[in-house]
Amino acid sequence: MSRPLPNELSSYIIDYLSQQEDARLVNKDLRSVAQTTRLFREIALSHACRSIQMSNKNLNKLVRRQGGDSIDSVLAIKTRCLYAHEDAEMSKGMQYFPKLEELNLSASLIAPVKLEDFSIHACLRTLVIGWYVDERFPNVTQFPNLSTLAIELDATVEHDDTAQFTPPLQLATYSNLTSLYINENSCRFRDQWHHTGWFSQLCEGITLPNLRNFTLRYSFGPFNEIFSFIQRHPSILEVNVSHAFHDGWIPVLLLLKLIEGTGIWKRPPDGSEPFDDSSSVDDSDPYLVCAFGFTRIPDTSAAPNRRFLATSLALDNANIEDYGPPDDIYERNLVDLLSLGKRPVFSKLEYLWLSVAECVEQKEPFPTMMASIAYALKSWPSLRSLHLAMCIHSDKTCHWDTDSDAFDYLTPVGYTLDMLRSALTETSTSDSETSSTSDSETSSTSNEDEEQPLDEDEDEDEEQPLDEDEEQLLDKDEEQPLDEDEEHPIDKEHPLDPASIDETLIRIYAEISQTLNIPLEKIKLNGEDSSDDGDSSNDKDSSDDKTSDILRRFWHARHRDKMAAHVRKIGVNCNTLEEFVWYTRTGSGWNSSLENKWIWRFGEPDGQGGRRVEDEFKWLAPEDQINMPVFVGEMSHLIKRWETCKELEGRGFNPYKANIWR
Repeated sequence: MSRPLPNELSSYIIDYLSQQEDARLVNKDLRSVAQTTRLFREIALSHACRSIQMSNKNLNKLVRRQGGDSIDSVLAIKTRCLYAHEDAEMSKGMQYFPKLEELNLSASLIAPVKLEDFSIHACLRTLVIGWYVDERFPNVTQFPNLSTLAIELDATVEHDDTAQFTPPLQLATYSNLTSLYINENSCRFRDQWHHTGWFSQLCEGITLPNLRNFTLRYSFGPFNEIFSFIQRHPSILEVNVSHAFHDGWIPVLLLLKLIEGTGIWKRPPDGSEPFDDSSSVDDSDPYLVCAFGFTRIPDTSAAPNRRFLATSLALDNANIEDYGPPDDIYERNLVDLLSLGKRPVFSKLEYLWLSVAECVEQKEPFPTMMASIAYALKSWPSLRSLHLAMCIHSDKTCHWDTDSDAFDYLTPVGYTLDMLRSALTETSTSDSETSSTSDSETSSTSNEDEEQPLDEDEDEDEEQPLDEDEEQLLDKDEEQPLDEDEEHPIDKEHPLDPASIDETLIRIYAEISQTLNIPLEKIKLNGEDSSDDGDSSNDKDSSDDKTSDILRRFWHARHRDKMAAHVRKIGVNCNTLEEFVWYTRTGSGWNSSLENKWIWRFGEPDGQGGRRVEDEFKWLAPEDQINMPVFVGEMSHLIKRWETCKELEGRGFNPYKANIWR
C-alpha cells in the first residue's frame, strides 16, 4: 500500500496543477500523480473540483463523449463550482455536473431561454448571471434550493422612451431566496436606464419573504426606492448599497429611520419628486453619504415604532455639510456625526466604519479634536471596533515648519513626505548648481586670465577681489543670493520659509537621529547614498525608497507616543472598545486615497485609570486601498471572487491561472 505524501508537498503539487490553463495538461498530470499514490489522486481531485473553469471546447467534448470514466468525467462529477461561457450546447452538458452548487455565467450575458433549458439541479445554491434589461428575465425558480442570486444588469443598447421592460415578477413566488446581489454598473446609458423604471417595478411588484441579505452596487435609482424595497422586507438583516457617483446623495438621518424600520417612502402616482409619508424628510440633513452598509437585529424591547437595532454600520464618502450659505459649509464636523451614537438605534452597535470624503476643516488643534472625539464616543455603549478615515486640512495640521510645532500634530503623511522630499531635493539641487556655477565661473575666470595677461600693478589691484569672490563661490555653507526676478525652488505657497531651509533640515536630521537612534553620519536622504557607478534609474528609485522608509519610520516613531495618549482617552471613555483603526486620507472627494492604516488594540487597565494599548502601523500602497466593508455574510466571499475575476478579465488575464476560485 502506497504511503500518502506530506501535506506540504501535496499542497504544492495541487497549486501547480491548478495553474495549468489547458485542462488536458491538468488531466495528464493528474493521471501521472494518480499512479504514484491512489490516495493522493483522491486528494488532488477533491481540491481541483472545488471550482473549475470549463471552456466551450472542453464542455462540448464532454457532451459528445457522454460522460464515461475519463478524468474529465470524474472532474465534472465532483465539481462544486463551475464558471462557464454560455453556448448552444451548454444546457446539454449540465447533466454531467450532478453535485454543482455554484454556477457563474457572468462571462457572457445569457439569453433567458437557454437558462430555462438547463437540467434541474437540486444541489445548485448560488447562481451568477448577466441580464439585458430588455430581455425576459430567466426563470430561476426551477432550481429548488437556490438561495443566492447575483445579477449583473446591462443596458448598453439605446432604447426609445416607449420601451417596455418586464421585471422578474416570477421571483415574487420564490420563497427560498435569502441573498440578492444586483450590480447596475454596466448600465452606462443612464438616461435610458432612469425611465425604464425597472427598480421601481421591482420594489412595487416583488416581495421575497425570506430575503436576508441585500446588496445593490452603483445604483442609479433615487434613495426612496431603495429604502422602500428594504422597508418592505423586514426579513433583511444585512445590507450593502452604493450609489452612482453623480446621481445624488443619501441622507444619513433618514437612513437611521430605515435601519430602525420606521418611515415610509413612496413615489407619487404623478411621477413628481419623491416624498416621505412619515414626514421625516428634512432638507437640513447635514449628513450625506454615497454608500452605506449595516447589519441589524430585531428589537425585543417592544419600543414604539422601532423594530430593529443596528449592530454594524458603514458610511462611506460621507459629505459633512450644511445646506446653508457657503461660509457655513464646514460648520458640521466629524464630532457632530459621532454624536449620533446617543440614539437608541445604536444601543447594540459593535462595529462602526466612517469615511469622510471631503477635508475636515478644523478650527481647533488636533489634540482638542481628538479629545472631542473621545468625549463623543461616551454615547456608544456597545462599540467594539471603530474605523475612521479622513483628511484633516488646516495650517497647524498640514504644515511642517518652524513657526508652529508641527511635531505635536498628526499631519497628513503624504503631504509631509512630499514636502520634505521636495525640500531636501531642491536644497541638494541648489547646492550642486551652486558648486557647478562656482566651478564654471572659476574656470572661465582662469581662461580669461591666461588669454589676457595683466600688468603687475593691475594684477596686484585685482588679485585680492578675485580671491574674495572665489571664497564666496566655493563656500558651501552660504546660499547663493537670488535675483529679485528669480523664483526660489520652494515657492511662496510652500509651507517652508525659504530663509529657514537650512535650519529646518538640520532640525529634521537631528530629530531623525534622536528618534530612530541612527548616527547622524549614517542618515542619507535623496540620493546621498547613490553608488559610484553613476546615477541610474534603479539607483534613484532605490534611493527614493530608502528616503521614504526613513521618513515614514521617523513619522511613526515621532507621533506614536502622542497619538497613544489620545487613544488611551478614547479607550477610557468607551470602555467596550477593543480596536481603533485610524486611516489618514490624502486628497479630497473622489480623488482621495487612504495612505496609512494605524491599528490600535486595547488591553487590560494600566493601573493609572487608563487602558494598555498596542499599535500596528502599515503604509498602504495603491493596490492595498481599503474599501467599505461588506457586511453581507453569505455574499461577501462571492462578491470578492466575482469582482476579482472581472477585474482580471478586463486586463486580458485568465483569473483561473491565479487560482482565485479555489
